[in-house]
Amino acid sequence: VYQYLIKCIYKKAMDGPSKSLGVLLKSADYFKASSIWLPADQLQLRSVLKKKVPHLTFNKTPYDILYVPGDQLKVLQDPNFLRDNSHSTTLVLLAGIHKNREINAVWNQLIQKEIFHVTIDFYYCGALFYRNEQLKQHFKIRI
Repeated sequence: VYQYLIKCIYKKAMDGPSKSLGVLLKSADYFKASSIWLPADQLQLRSVLKKKVPHLTFNKTPYDILYVPGDQLKVLQDPNFLRDNSHSTTLVLLAGIHKNREINAVWNQLIQKEIFHVTIDFYYCGALFYRNEQLKQHFKIRI
């Protein structure tokens, strides 16, 4: 987590119209992600990603990054979705986790799940990591 913060999140300037998008772009580069899942209605975001991270693909499972906007967090409550679309090093990045009480409640349920060993609350977005080799930890990081 320390390396991720120092060499990725804090090292480069935010690139994008929102902090969540900035974290997504920097993380895709830092983790050398080759595939990303986005909800079907995120056409503008897909266009931005194609321009800024041209090597990313959008239809190769399992995905290296699952990017879920806050209003669509409920997709993660389906256990088959995570099992079918991710692997042990997948980053699950959630935008707008504190946007309203309902979204915040889903976020709080997700960080309690045993499958996620490392969770990071960036306030504007949240990151979930499987990292089975690590003890369960939750971080609140200011960006």
